[in-house]
Formats: sequence, structure tokens, C-alpha cells
Amino acid sequence: MSVDNLQKYYSDKIKEGYSSKTVRSIETIINSALDMAIKMRMISENPNLYTTILKKIKYEAAVLCKEEVNRILTQARGEELYPIVITTVYSGMRKGEVMALKWGNVDLEERKIYIKNSLCRVVDEILDDEGHRHARYVILEPKTKKSIRMIPMLDEVYDALMEQKRRQDAEKVKKQRNLSRPRISICGLHRELFSTETIYGQVPSFFEKVWYYKYSVS
Repeated sequence: MSVDNLQKYYSDKIKEGYSSKTVRSIETIINSALDMAIKMRMISENPNLYTTILKKIKYEAAVLCKEEVNRILTQARGEELYPIVITTVYSGMRKGEVMALKWGNVDLEERKIYIKNSLCRVVDEILDDEGHRHARYVILEPKTKKSIRMIPMLDEVYDALMEQKRRQDAEKVKKQRNLSRPRISICGLHRELFSTETIYGQVPSFFEKVWYYKYSVS
């Protein structure tokens, strides 16, 4: 075990998204193990003493200008996901928060949105028979109390949510008339309108266009 190998290991952990505090905890365990190795005369020097834990680069969100917002809305207009795009752009909510939103957390009368959950991608810790890890989407509570909050509803968001409600009502009528098969629901807000295939397929791919649209428009 060399200084270079240890340094690369710590740096890779930072790049993978681990906090500096977590990496330092890992470093402490490794350091103790290497100190014990010295006492047992397995090694003559602790290479961990010459490593440095880099600080995680602070994330800075990109802010869209008015022209970029207009381009995004033009791109989304006519799409099945138009209401969810409007809600995201004009509320500042995270993707997972929008996708986990339920009608019970939306007050149309007072025009307020209460953020209480987020749709997260969770990777299984246990490997399958072929040594692979599988991921699934689950609705979880936010990691921090600050993420649980109330967002005032702008007129654009109100109109988008009312459009979403009208679509859902129309879908219910179709179901009652046996004109279409029921769709599996994952989020209360998207009940009977967006299928699981839409949530896992169209939503992520469209949001990729939303977040990076300004880099692809000449």
C-alpha cells in the first residue's frame, strides 16, 4: 500500500460524492489499521500520514435567465409533461420533489405547496447472483429539515396544476367508460395520468433537456 494509492482512493471518494467528513472517518479507520500493522512489524512506515483529504467542491446551481425559461416552455408546450415542467421551472422545486408531490400537499385555495417528500433512486446494498446491484425509485422524506418547506404558488404554477387536475379527471372518465386500461400510479399528483413508464422514462429524459437545454440551443 503506497501513498499514491491511498491518495487516489480518498480523492475518488470525494469525486463520487462522499462528504469530506465521511472520507475522514474512512481515513481514521485505515490509519488505525496501518498503525497496528507497524506495531506488528508488518510495515515500517504508515503511508497514510502523507495523504490529504480534499474538500468536496461546493455545488453551485445554474440560474436560468428569462430567455432560457421562455425557450424551455416553448420546448415543453404540447408535451404530456407540460404541467410538471411549468411547476418545476416556476417553483424552484427539485426534480424528485416535483415527482413525489401529492394532492394532499397542494393547497389550491391558499395557493401553497408543501414539500414533504422526494422521489429518490436507491441502490440495493446486496449484490445479485451475477454480482450486480439493482436500483429502484422510492418516495422518501427529505434528508434535512430545511428541505421540508412551503412554497408560494405563482399564477403559472396554479394554472399548470389545474390543467393537471383536468387531465386526471378526463382520465377517470375514460376509465369508468372502459375506454382505456388503468395506469399504475407512483405519485399522488400524477395519479392515473402518468404511468410508471412515463415517470422512469419520459420525465428523466425530458428534465435532462430542461436542465441542459441552454447548452444545446445555438
